[in-house]
Amino acid sequence: MKFLTAIFISHMVLLWGVTAFAGPIKSCKISFGTRGKPVLISIEGTTTKPCSGSITLAGKTAKKADIKLPLASIDTGIPLRNRHLKENYLHVEKFPTARFTLESGGGGKFKGKLDMNGAVTKVAGTYTVTGKDIEAEFLIDLPDFNMKPPTFMGVTVVDKVRIQVEITVGG
Repeated sequence: MKFLTAIFISHMVLLWGVTAFAGPIKSCKISFGTRGKPVLISIEGTTTKPCSGSITLAGKTAKKADIKLPLASIDTGIPLRNRHLKENYLHVEKFPTARFTLESGGGGKFKGKLDMNGAVTKVAGTYTVTGKDIEAEFLIDLPDFNMKPPTFMGVTVVDKVRIQVEITVGG
């Protein structure tokens, strides 16, 4: 009888497409983009080292997430800009890691807290789940994280920065 019950439950899960899993982050890529003013230049960057943490999904709904990113791994493609970003704005010596904690998720939208540069701020954005792959996007305001918009040679970065996340959950 237990065997038949197990078969019934597994078939119902397959039919309804409800899968639940939790696991460590297997791979992760974080990229960001913003622009400068008065000149409309594009400033982009990505991470060179993976983030760590874990995520729990139920179908296409994010239930739990705790993600850590080593900020020293950010690369904008220009060594001088990397140094200025890490030393003058992110202060990676004092705050080496950014941490995201999910508060709620569903219907392709999420809310959470981002701890970066000595400040914890609520963030909200969108996400999609395909199997064990998650893509998310949200905006941050630099002043919310104790950062004045970077300025160099007359070009100032705008306050808003777009963050894109691509994660594969292992396990």
